[in-house]
Amino acid sequence: LSCKEYKIMSRPETQLLAIAVSTGDRQAFGELVQIYQSPLRLVIRRWASGNGALADDIAQEAFIKAYLGITKFRFEAKFFTWLCQISYHAFIEHCRKKKLLAEAQLLPESNPARKTDLHHDVEYAMRYLSEAERVAITLCFHKDLSHDEAATIMQIPLGTLKSHVNRAKEKMSKHLSAWKEEN
Repeated sequence: LSCKEYKIMSRPETQLLAIAVSTGDRQAFGELVQIYQSPLRLVIRRWASGNGALADDIAQEAFIKAYLGITKFRFEAKFFTWLCQISYHAFIEHCRKKKLLAEAQLLPESNPARKTDLHHDVEYAMRYLSEAERVAITLCFHKDLSHDEAATIMQIPLGTLKSHVNRAKEKMSKHLSAWKEEN
C-alpha cells in the first residue's frame, strides 16, 4: 500500500464517508464498500428469500448507484440506511421486471415441522410473508433498525410499516409454532 492508501484505510468510517461525499473519491468509497458489503448482502438475501446470487447482483447495483450519487448524500440518515433504501428500490424494480412477486408467494412442498434447524425454519416461514412484510421484518429485527428508519428506507408511512411488522410476526408465529411447543 502507498502512504496515501494507508492513510485512507486507517481513517474512521465517518472520515471515509466525508471524503467520498465531498470529493467522490473512489478509494474512500471502496473502503465504505468493504465495510458495508456483507451486512447489505445479508439484508438483501433475506428480502430475496435466500437467493444469494440475486442478493449479490442487487448489492452490486446499489453500490454503483450509491457511488454515482454519493455527492448527493446529505448525512440526514445513516449511510447504511441510505444504502438499504437504494437496494430496496433496486430489489423492487428487479421483482417487477422478473415478476418475482408471484413466485415469492409459492409455498415449498416440504414440511417445516420435520426440520430441526431454527434458522432454516425461520427462512422457511419468511416465504409465507408478502414482499413488504419480509422487508419490514428484516430491517426491524435482523438489522435492528428503528421503525422510523425502516419506514424511511421503504418510503412508507410509519403506521404502514408497523402494520407490515405486526402481520409478519403473526404469520411467522403460526409457522414457527412447533418451536414454541418444544421450548
